[in-house]
Amino acid sequence: MVQVLRILKDQDEYMILYQKKTYNTVSSDMLLPNNCRNFLNVRDQKRKLVNYRSYQFITLSLQRLQNHECVVVTAGGFDDVNVDKALGSLGAGDGSIVECYHLNSNHEEGDTRVWLHAIQSKSQRIIIYSPDTDKFIVGLPFIDSIGDKTIYLQLKDSCFDHQFVDMRMFSLQMSNDMCLKGLSKSADCLQMVYIASGCDFVSFFHGYGKKTFFYVFRQNADFISSDLSICDDGNIQGLCAFFALFYVYIS
Repeated sequence: MVQVLRILKDQDEYMILYQKKTYNTVSSDMLLPNNCRNFLNVRDQKRKLVNYRSYQFITLSLQRLQNHECVVVTAGGFDDVNVDKALGSLGAGDGSIVECYHLNSNHEEGDTRVWLHAIQSKSQRIIIYSPDTDKFIVGLPFIDSIGDKTIYLQLKDSCFDHQFVDMRMFSLQMSNDMCLKGLSKSADCLQMVYIASGCDFVSFFHGYGKKTFFYVFRQNADFISSDLSICDDGNIQGLCAFFALFYVYIS
């Protein structure tokens, strides 16, 4: 079976990339595909790989972490009877896989699920690794409700560049920003700007990047969020404010 994966335009010529083999299952016996990117571009195959790796993480942790010095929990990677479940290597001394009920969720995106795990965790110091800025923005409004926990977001991990953001410190500095003093909920406002300017489920404005959107919002926050009396329905005040932001952006 031949599947057309995507069409690319390169030097005014269109190239069609084909994958000649369809993988019905993913297992330890499967040979690595010649082109991993093409393999992952097939959504069904990518999901099968996620299912396989989720169970492998749990199995390997039970084998390698015998003294419970570390607990591995994985969620969101199951499509069978364990869908929406969080499974952990806690065990009861018998090497069994257990369900972590307090971490179960039907969140489709890991961007929100990881914050559920951080909030529910009993640990006081938590590191979330993700180069995706979505997780950074999703977590901002939660910082004031996590008690005395310290959560770091690791944005990069390389030999030459380690970036950690202390989310509580960032939230504190943002609340003290003179440009944002007029906002009652600056974290919610920044999250709205991020969503409305384009994210996983919202179209973006071609040629208008997020960096400039945030810069314009910060410089004109008082005007953008000032008089929204034109909006009779409180539910659309955020949208009206975004219209004001876009007006300032293009003017």
